[in-house]
Amino acid sequence: MNGNDIEQAVEILKEKIPLNMKNHVKKIVIYGSCARGDYTENSDIDVAILTDCDRLQVKKYDDLLMDIVTDIAMETNIIVEYTCIPENEFMEKKAWYAYFKNIEKEGRVIYG
Repeated sequence: MNGNDIEQAVEILKEKIPLNMKNHVKKIVIYGSCARGDYTENSDIDVAILTDCDRLQVKKYDDLLMDIVTDIAMETNIIVEYTCIPENEFMEKKAWYAYFKNIEKEGRVIYG
């Protein structure tokens, strides 16, 4: 994985996720090694998608999101690991839930 591949993957994420989730996306945040800049050739891209949907509504987008990350993998050879999080849940828990704290601390907002 190199910087050009990452930027190509980020551009696809920024374009396709909001379009396919019908503008329910509040933010798309990259976190982990790609956000910190210490990625290796075997790294993946970790992505948090903050949405105005509740947990039940988010599930209906799973197939669409899987198609997007599969397309990215085929085009760039980069694996994207994503999670959809209701924005209100993220805001409530980010002060004490370690996973959300990590996204907040090291995340790089690419959309929203």
